[in-house]
Amino acid sequence: MGRIGLFVVCTLGFSFVTGCGVSQPDPIAGRDLAASKGCLACHAADASTKIGPSWAGLYGSQVELNDGTTIVADDAYLEESIFDPNAKIVEGYTPYAMPAIPLSTPELRSIVEYLKTMD
Repeated sequence: MGRIGLFVVCTLGFSFVTGCGVSQPDPIAGRDLAASKGCLACHAADASTKIGPSWAGLYGSQVELNDGTTIVADDAYLEESIFDPNAKIVEGYTPYAMPAIPLSTPELRSIVEYLKTMD
């Protein structure tokens, strides 16, 4: 096998082992995405009130929904709420107020990682 063939095999093997170049969720990238996608125009990074629920202390908390149920704000809930904002509406907030923001799966997960850092 020549050098080029060996390079291709090694590169493909490395890509397979590392998940084909898919990066790990990154809270810093999530923060930057939240800013660039306009999320922080409606969601506060502190306990203040804006159009949408505050993100401060959200991860792992109990969230009351407008249908009377309560859910834990875990990864699955947050990913669903970002991907499909009208799937579950928080009590006291207006349905259809949040637009669906086109995000890749790594971007979505990075924003969730950012939410986990907010106390």
